[in-house]
Amino acid sequence: MGADLEIQNSPTGAGVTQNNLHVRLRDVSDPAEVGGIVPYGESHDGVGGLARRLRSIDVSHDYRTRVGVDTLVFTDNANTHLGKYQQHATTMTSAVVAGMLALNTGNSLAANAYARVQTYADFNIGPSMSGYIDLPFKLTAAPATGQVIRIGGVRQSASATAQADDGFYIECTAAGVWQAVLNFNALGGGSVAATPLGFTAQPNQVHMALIVISQYFVDFYIDKVLLATINRPTSNGDMLAFGAFRLGAYLSNGSGALASFTQLHIGKWGVTYGDGEVDAPYAVRMAMMGNSGDNILGTGAAAAGITNSGVPSSATLSNTAAGYTLPDGNFQWAAVAGAATDYALFAYQVPAGSAAVRGQNLIVYGAVIELENAGAANSATVPTTVRFYLGTGSTAVSLATADNGTTGGRAPRRRYLGSITIPINAVVGQIGDRTIRTNFAVPAIVEPGTFVHIIARITSGAATASQVVTGSAHLDKHYSE
Repeated sequence: MGADLEIQNSPTGAGVTQNNLHVRLRDVSDPAEVGGIVPYGESHDGVGGLARRLRSIDVSHDYRTRVGVDTLVFTDNANTHLGKYQQHATTMTSAVVAGMLALNTGNSLAANAYARVQTYADFNIGPSMSGYIDLPFKLTAAPATGQVIRIGGVRQSASATAQADDGFYIECTAAGVWQAVLNFNALGGGSVAATPLGFTAQPNQVHMALIVISQYFVDFYIDKVLLATINRPTSNGDMLAFGAFRLGAYLSNGSGALASFTQLHIGKWGVTYGDGEVDAPYAVRMAMMGNSGDNILGTGAAAAGITNSGVPSSATLSNTAAGYTLPDGNFQWAAVAGAATDYALFAYQVPAGSAAVRGQNLIVYGAVIELENAGAANSATVPTTVRFYLGTGSTAVSLATADNGTTGGRAPRRRYLGSITIPINAVVGQIGDRTIRTNFAVPAIVEPGTFVHIIARITSGAATASQVVTGSAHLDKHYSE
């Protein structure tokens, strides 16, 4: 940078006034002579022993400053949700304790005992992008000799003694050494790069870990301090042999019985893509997080009432009680006479927030419903016509629930979905005259603790002996962040 020194308020000369150095950049048009400042940003201040890291601010070819865009792709209070996490354990047990997923809640000392939890979802970091894993964790006691802990982007075998398959993670070895690891397909003959962290977990203290990966290196922070950096081996074409990683945690007693036990607790962890926009619709990202409405919130059990190779039990039609307590699925009822009565065919309460299950809204985008005649032929005099409605936000299962500003009651908010008619003299197996396919321009929101209903109003029909109306209903839905 070229510059002239000047005395304050003077176009020429040089000097210092009141301990201030005055600098004038050159007023010329030749780019080689133009004065300028090249700014750098600090990505690490040097605390913790590693070198201070500066990065130049990037400018695109059309002179715009490039700005990274972060996209949250997974976040969760770590739990035992079977729809999100693949879980294996021998002897060890797991449970949610004070809002954290605790591995080894039974305090096992047994040889070959282990617990592993990892996402079903894989996360792929694109070229020139960064990936961030936020990872709060704590131990209830110092690890015993022989125990192994791995947390981070780890793809772990279901074994008490096996090395991880692939990934980048924080590890406590059987010898009690905490280290940062970059594992390139170790079980497939690849390589493992590890460096000590100079860190020791303090019992019952939550440590805030952050692991950042790019196509060149991976950084390991604990409690805001950068403790290790591992560069991509020059012989590898990517950081990971699998090309993507899973978010996981692993605690093993190893092959021998232990003298003492510890529990590994995992808090609200997450995966964020940085320095590049991920063009995925919100609903897709929620499904990636395991927030699909096909899962029961909290447990992760299948939500739809669809029995494998079986017919549904017949619903008892009622205005005040649920025919089925799931959000949707297969259904059937014995034929009844037509009337202006609303039946709570499906009534499902979205779990309210608690210490064990985070409260999340259920977002409904539409519905698919069809009917079939079964049991006996339909009436020879009247068709069977059913109108279907969506009900959302009721504070009770009863469709008669009313809005009440004193007791906190709220009536279901209803949307008409459509009608289906089974014609006169319809034979067994005959499908209704149409399939309802509804897509909402504005989605319906079902808040934690409130109900989502599929309501059936049988406006025309006959109580024909042995006749059964059967069918399927499905709501397009997912849980919010």
